[in-house]
Amino acid sequence: CICYIIGGGRTVSDTLTQANPQTDAEYEELVRQLFAEMSQIEEQMDRHRAESERLKFETQVITQGTDAKLARLEEQVLNLSRTR
Repeated sequence: CICYIIGGGRTVSDTLTQANPQTDAEYEELVRQLFAEMSQIEEQMDRHRAESERLKFETQVITQGTDAKLARLEEQVLNLSRTR
């Protein structure tokens, strides 16, 4: 089963079953178009994956900075409570 989703919520296999090529040339053109579409989808997935990884890294950096600030604040509160 081909599981690629293409525009409009259709799957590549839906396109295959709805198409009605009559000649070898029509069938080859349909397959060529489907492979081109699948290639575009894979490129889009790669871009999304890279963006996701970038966002994960940025989140990690922000979290580390926030954790460090929180630790400093907790230490300041502790020092203030000791001086009272």
